[in-house]
Amino acid sequence: MFNSIERWIDFARDEIGHWPTTKGLGMDQRTEILTRLLAHDESPLDTQPPLQ
Repeated sequence: MFNSIERWIDFARDEIGHWPTTKGLGMDQRTEILTRLLAHDESPLDTQPPLQ
């Protein structure tokens, strides 16, 4: 369980590190990809969609 938590933390830090800003940002293509993966019970940790 702790390994899974650490993987999510690493994923989240990397994801946020690619954000230029959050000001005025809504649902962009990257967010839509991640949301669809989670809605289909798929993990972004395993599928790593490309950054747009």
